[in-house]
Amino acid sequence: MLETTIIKKSIRKNSKNISLRINHKGEIIITSPYPLSAKKYQQIIKNNQTWIERHLIQHLNSQNNCFPENIKLTALDKTWHIEYQKTPSKPKLMSLNENSFIIYGNYTKIEVVQLLKRWLTQQAKQSLYPWLQQVSHEITLPYNSVSIGHHRAQWGSCNGEKHISLNAKLLFLPSILV
Repeated sequence: MLETTIIKKSIRKNSKNISLRINHKGEIIITSPYPLSAKKYQQIIKNNQTWIERHLIQHLNSQNNCFPENIKLTALDKTWHIEYQKTPSKPKLMSLNENSFIIYGNYTKIEVVQLLKRWLTQQAKQSLYPWLQQVSHEITLPYNSVSIGHHRAQWGSCNGEKHISLNAKLLFLPSILV
């Protein structure tokens, strides 16, 4: 397992100690406050081999078991089934039918999250834009433009130029709240 793992060296003068970690790509990162010899790097790897192997296995398991099988968008009263397939190609999301899609390729957890966020943004544009247009018409309060984002602390906002920004996560709420 260690033979095929990428080892990266990082020198950070503000570091106090030599540290070892596994990043989201499964690469071993050795951080040091000063340059180390190749022999010293090999010694660090050898001395920490058990820890490294245990954490690489945890990383591989988390990569395979942490993805959702279904996404329910309560506001739309729809649920999608998600399939995953590892292939040597670039990660992609493809719709299989109206209620399911597949994520395939040589993906990481971060790439899956990015693909799912893009998919959620598309769903939000398809549903929130018409809803906003309808509400704007009903209450005779016009707007100039609209955007969809993934905000951490806001459901939406509006500025003085009548630009409305909506959070794609609104789709997880009941439609009465949207």
